[in-house]
Amino acid sequence: MNVEFPALTLPPQAELKIELSITAAISVTAQTAQRKVSKLLLDELGNLLYGETPSLVAGQ
Repeated sequence: MNVEFPALTLPPQAELKIELSITAAISVTAQTAQRKVSKLLLDELGNLLYGETPSLVAGQ
């Protein structure tokens, strides 16, 4: 995602603080995500692998 500030003019030396807040609805339950991962692993890699309890990670 790119954000542009075309009308923003900064002095040669400046401290800049940008805060961004994003709200999103998560439409997949943890159990559904775990099942999808388990099915993908079964189909692509083999029957001895399975998905564990997922965790939500925001950021890099």
